[in-house]
Amino acid sequence: MCIRDSLEAMTDAAAFVVGRRTDVLAWNRLGAALIAGLGTVPARQRNFARLLFGDEEAARDLFADWPAKARDLVAFLHADAGRHPDDPLLAELVGELSPGSELFRRLWADHPVSDKGHTTAVLRHPLTGTITLAYEALQLPDDPEQVLVTYSAPPDSAAAASLRLLASWHAAPTDPHPAENT
Repeated sequence: MCIRDSLEAMTDAAAFVVGRRTDVLAWNRLGAALIAGLGTVPARQRNFARLLFGDEEAARDLFADWPAKARDLVAFLHADAGRHPDDPLLAELVGELSPGSELFRRLWADHPVSDKGHTTAVLRHPLTGTITLAYEALQLPDDPEQVLVTYSAPPDSAAAASLRLLASWHAAPTDPHPAENT
């Protein structure tokens, strides 16, 4: 079984495979429902940093804990920069985000460093309202540059019902496998 099969098997959790520079490499249907429009964004834009800082108003609307989410994302980028200090694509991403986002510039200058882990995320989805989800990031054993990220809810909770509703609204398949290396 490959990671793509695992993603599709996850029907009760939104799941993403995230690569270097927060590139979104693959996702399941519930992931596409949670982050609306992910499947329609051009491949180059399928990057959590671009999604969160490229349209800060939409990101602030979606993530109730936006300041923490923004800081965590910049901390992940700094961790990536520490592992790959000469990465021209990371430098390009930072150069792209800096002029358009005062918050990104400030956070980048603060230099937070952290790897992905686990936390609680509070999202305000336009279809379901506020959802509190568990966020987990697990490094993939075959590629340490890729992380499986899930947003899940306890069974029989209001958040689980919200995820089921999202899944029912997003029953049509999208292309959850834009990258060939997952």
